[in-house]
Amino acid sequence: MANMTSIAGILRKSRNKRKKEKIRKKIRNQNKRTTFLRLFARNVGIGLLLTAVFAGTLFAAGEEYIFSQAKTQLYYRTSGLQTSVSAAENMQNRSKESLISSLRFSAQYDIMLYHGEFQIVSDYAENCTALVAITDEEGNIQYSSRKGLQAVICLNEEEKEVMLCDTEALAISELTQLEEDYYAMKNRETMQTSVHFNLLSAYVNSEKNSFIPHEAEINLIQFDPRGKKGDEVIETKQYCITIPDMEDYPLVEFDQSDSPNNYPIAALDNFFGTDKYQFDELINDERTQAQIHSDSNTLGGFYGDSSTANIYYSKSSIWLDGERKSLFVMFKIDAWNSVTKPLYFRIVAIFLMIVLFIAFLDSWRRNVKNQAEYAFADYQKALTDNLAHDLKTPLMAISGYTENLMENKLSETEKNRYLQAVLDNIAYTDSIISRTLELNHMYQPDSLKKEKIDVLSLMKQVSEKYMLMLDERNILLQLDGEAELTADPDLLETVFENLISNAVKYTTENGMIQISISPESCRISNTVHKKIDVTDLKRPFKKGDTARSGKSGSGLGLSIADKAAEANYFQLMLSCSDTEYTAELIF
Repeated sequence: MANMTSIAGILRKSRNKRKKEKIRKKIRNQNKRTTFLRLFARNVGIGLLLTAVFAGTLFAAGEEYIFSQAKTQLYYRTSGLQTSVSAAENMQNRSKESLISSLRFSAQYDIMLYHGEFQIVSDYAENCTALVAITDEEGNIQYSSRKGLQAVICLNEEEKEVMLCDTEALAISELTQLEEDYYAMKNRETMQTSVHFNLLSAYVNSEKNSFIPHEAEINLIQFDPRGKKGDEVIETKQYCITIPDMEDYPLVEFDQSDSPNNYPIAALDNFFGTDKYQFDELINDERTQAQIHSDSNTLGGFYGDSSTANIYYSKSSIWLDGERKSLFVMFKIDAWNSVTKPLYFRIVAIFLMIVLFIAFLDSWRRNVKNQAEYAFADYQKALTDNLAHDLKTPLMAISGYTENLMENKLSETEKNRYLQAVLDNIAYTDSIISRTLELNHMYQPDSLKKEKIDVLSLMKQVSEKYMLMLDERNILLQLDGEAELTADPDLLETVFENLISNAVKYTTENGMIQISISPESCRISNTVHKKIDVTDLKRPFKKGDTARSGKSGSGLGLSIADKAAEANYFQLMLSCSDTEYTAELIF
């Protein structure tokens, strides 16, 4: 039983110790003051964390959206190509060159933001590729979108054909150099530059729909995306390819004017289709080959190529040249490309700026609130400290007089004198406590009872109380001006009462008090012996002289006047020179 009692006592002591520690910790936290920079730093940390979460979510959502758009575009592109091939099968004059041209144009794509959606359009970003291939039953490629040089050549008004230039089959060194230069310049292309191929003359075979460039140039053109400036050619390479006389390839010079009726002309002369290096890399991939040689059709299959890129493909059966063939369409989509990167960072940056702005506003709001609380705490502490300091003197006097009264050897006159001194100090103590209570229970703005007040009449009424004191000390009071304003009459009277009382108390004998009233302010000036520091005069218990033990005043008058002025949304301004002290109430 004794052991149980001992254990209970130990547990009780432990709980009490934890409670005390909790109270001490709470007090330390209350006394610890936070600055604006600390608040802002904490909010910035939270903002950065939110931005990181937002950035990760946006990246995942954006990637998923782009991939879903790619699958949708793959479906529409496959359907369109199936329709195009079916229509071509029924056209007697359908040529191999025209089919290859349509496949090449269908492979010109990329991911771009267009009218609020990501769509498959002309290729401007890296690591995004599309290819189209038509294979036989053994998986051999018969037609494809592999990039090559082509042009729409119009020899006359009736003859208009898509013609191809097979650079690899012809094996002409100058032609090979032209193609390599084109790819080298294409690799330097940016969002503000574009490579243009211009065919000036060529060897043309109308029957084979084939041509070989004779004179040509490649231009790297810089353009203004806003359209405010014209296009500027920043680099040009010119070529002249000469071949032996070939009867089936006569030399044709193309008209370079803007007139639509001058023939022969070459239009849409350029390299079109899937980049040959990317085409070869994708088509020879073992995963792609497995799909090409599979017996089943697939729509919307995909496999990952990297952490941010997917490859989507479809395989469908078609009829072409009277035989059953397969149409293979593939999109390689890299969600992290030159189009999506700037957009992604722009959105994240905007989100971060909004978060930091909110963090700044919240920190500023909290800091203002904290500073108000700290100021009020300082005010209460100063009020308590000063009240204790000012009460100490009369209480010590009362204690001393009471001890003297306890002696039996005092005469009646001495007893009465000590009793009167005790009563005076009690009255002084009561005055300090009453004025402190008045200061702490000053009217709140929402409890004001505002009325129209004649300032001159109110000032005369308050001044009348002090006329005898002014006459005894030979002080001249001058009062001029008039004004009418809306305010709480009791509070305004409190302000004037304390300001005039203060002026009467500290004006030198044979001095002067001057009161000037205007619609904007009320100015009360009085003569003084010397200049005093007015910096802290509106603080509780702060007196103009250094003798705080004197009982000529509590040091609360100006504090009460300032509080009453603030309650009416007025401002009390104090100033002092070597000969004049001024209190100005600004309405």
